[in-house]
Amino acid sequence: MAKGQQAQAAEAYERAAGLFLLQGQSDSRLNSMCTQAVALSTLGPAEQRRADEIKRQVLELSQTTRSPLVLINISWLFDRSENPETALQLAERAVALAEHSQQASLSALAWNNVGVFQQKLGHLPEAETAYQNAIRHAQNTNDVRTLALALGNLAELKESVPLIEEVILLLQNAGQSDLVAYFEEQRQAFMGRSGGA
Repeated sequence: MAKGQQAQAAEAYERAAGLFLLQGQSDSRLNSMCTQAVALSTLGPAEQRRADEIKRQVLELSQTTRSPLVLINISWLFDRSENPETALQLAERAVALAEHSQQASLSALAWNNVGVFQQKLGHLPEAETAYQNAIRHAQNTNDVRTLALALGNLAELKESVPLIEEVILLLQNAGQSDLVAYFEEQRQAFMGRSGGA
């Protein structure tokens, strides 16, 4: 996939899903099916129909998983498919499972995703609460990336230039150059809208 060879990637992930099925590794199978669907969705209408069928199967199979991380991955698959309602439901299940098992890093990641999907649906107070929950959980971990991501998403929601600048500093200190570039673009956009330099 990294080389843009989507057809070969889709075939490899289909094989992987089959092997995981034979080995009884249902969560790994679901992850492979998600990535297969992503690869297929870039290959035209015929392959998009296959991707849609795989997504239907993934959603059905997801009912039995107890893995917050798998549900987070599946939620992003449905977000990519412009189905934020289903993505939100999956992310909320991931939150419940992660919090029940006291997995702070996964709780933070799942809450951040809930915030993203709530924001896409226009539920801004709920998105803000979700980002704050993500920040609270991330503060109990060493996961600077998730902490900065949730804080940055909250800053975007509020269009807060000072908060974005704090996020950029945090990410620079953590060596997260990809996110630094993204939030620098956001900072410039906010400043442009507000008439800042």
